[in-house]
Amino acid sequence: MKVARTTYHGGYECLGEAWGEFGEWLEANGHTAAEDLWECYVAGPESGPDATKWRTQLNQPLAQ
Repeated sequence: MKVARTTYHGGYECLGEAWGEFGEWLEANGHTAAEDLWECYVAGPESGPDATKWRTQLNQPLAQ
């Protein structure tokens, strides 16, 4: 399976917006999203209170 991945920088409250922008980028670049998606929380509140330093990987499988 092919997967598109990006890293979002910031607090969790804006993850929905980040997914929306990622989806728009995928479409604009000729990709079609497949079912499912997942997030990997690389750095979050446990790493410090500064949300600008938090990192979340957004992973979207692509249709073949």
